[in-house]
Amino acid sequence: MASYLVLTPPGGPEADHARTRFVRDAFSFIAFLFPGLWLLSKRLWLAGVLALVLQGLAGAIAEQSGFFFAGSALALALSILVALEGPSLVVGDLERKGWTLDGIVVADDIDGAEELYFNDAATAVTTPSAPDWNALPASNGIRRAANPALGLFDFDGGR
Repeated sequence: MASYLVLTPPGGPEADHARTRFVRDAFSFIAFLFPGLWLLSKRLWLAGVLALVLQGLAGAIAEQSGFFFAGSALALALSILVALEGPSLVVGDLERKGWTLDGIVVADDIDGAEELYFNDAATAVTTPSAPDWNALPASNGIRRAANPALGLFDFDGGR
């Protein structure tokens, strides 16, 4: 199963959700094979040009005597980085353009993700809030500390 990040356009979603985008947040095999071109196809111009330059640099390093493994490692690292973090770059670019991350859906495919998202949006239920531990009365003669606890945990005597 993959997770899909759901983004709504600037100004909120339309009534028919025609522009709502689902971005699959998983390893992209095409981005692994062609990192620079994949970034350019997603309209990430700066990152795409930088990836192409780094790919060229990796090739030039690999051609030098004794540096084949260094150039290959650079090319492999770039491919893995773009394949894993490429979808996050796409989401970040959309958020900078005013899109809003509306939710995350876990599904087998895009059709299942859309079905889950739109069905849950129609039947959304508010989740209960956590209890207010400070509003509980002191019982059994237990006195609550007035000052914060010394250490990592501070329960203020409530439980």
